[in-house]
Amino acid sequence: MKRYGLIAAIGLIVLTNVIVLAGVAYNRSGEPDATVQLTERELLWKDNWISESEDSGLYLTLRWHMPGYYNYNYYWDRRRDTWLDQQKLAELGFNTDFPLKDKKASRYYSRQLPRQAYVVLEFNGDSYQNWLKEVRKHIEETRQELSEEKRPEKKIDLGNDIRDIQWKIITRSHLFAIDGGQDPQILRKQYSDQSKYIITPAVFNISMHYVPRKKGPPKSPKKPYLSAGFAKFPFRKSM
Repeated sequence: MKRYGLIAAIGLIVLTNVIVLAGVAYNRSGEPDATVQLTERELLWKDNWISESEDSGLYLTLRWHMPGYYNYNYYWDRRRDTWLDQQKLAELGFNTDFPLKDKKASRYYSRQLPRQAYVVLEFNGDSYQNWLKEVRKHIEETRQELSEEKRPEKKIDLGNDIRDIQWKIITRSHLFAIDGGQDPQILRKQYSDQSKYIITPAVFNISMHYVPRKKGPPKSPKKPYLSAGFAKFPFRKSM
């Protein structure tokens, strides 16, 4: 009986491997939707970060950014136009009809479940060039401020800021998420360059934010708005 049990176990393992390999072969068959040559800026290769896990594999993670994060410390600049506005969130399947000025609005939107849709990733396109233009402008402004600064400690801080931004120019991913939708075929028709645009599944979360006060009395109301907290790809590639 033990012998038959061992044979059955081996057979199950073989069958499982056949199914897995068949799935891999199926995924690799046919023509790819896009072929984009990425670099180490876009692909982060590292060990499994879950120390308790027995998985010793390596993982390849896609690095990308959103238009609007033009600052080097990653704050969201609401003066910039963003494609993840209230209308786009409705197109992605979220209910955006609840009044934002209602006291229960934040709780209402925080309870909405994530939506799986598709995101368009642009490689080395206008979004990256716009970001690059902004940071170079900031470097020049910081250098001007440095030349006029008299305090030694402040001069050190400004010099460190310049070096930090220059390092980000070298290492920052050229991939930017620029659009999204529920139908990948419609997106592909709009973004037809298969060497520049990647269309891939993503998970979207809705969130409610407030425009920070910069002028006016301290008790003036902050303007609420809806956006996506992030667009997260539901996979990591094991190596």
